Amino acid sequence: MLHHDDLLCYMIGVSPDNIPGVGTHYDLINRFWLEDPDIEKDRQVSLHPFKRKPRKKLAKNQKLPPRHPGIIQKFVDLALQGENFESRPEKLFQQIFAYVAVRPSAEAGILGDTEKL
Repeated sequence: MLHHDDLLCYMIGVSPDNIPGVGTHYDLINRFWLEDPDIEKDRQVSLHPFKRKPRKKLAKNQKLPPRHPGIIQKFVDLALQGENFESRPEKLFQQIFAYVAVRPSAEAGILGDTEKL
């Protein structure tokens, strides 16, 4: 799109004659993304595991048994022990956005009363 829209080029701070390649975008994202690439790859692979269809048909008003019984109790126990499940690789992007966009908007009064947000 940048090759066809000079306004977009100027908005991101590049000249229409000197547009960076697509790989530059991904290099920038990788530098700010705060997650180990190996862990991210494992998570992406595990997000959509292959699932077989159930072999037997269930009777009317009958449900499949839980695949992982007790999993919720395990999470509850870990939470009560103080374990943290937070994984926010985008956190640095959010901090940059808050610093360059949200804070100036709040100081200019564009967001209204920030104590009531």
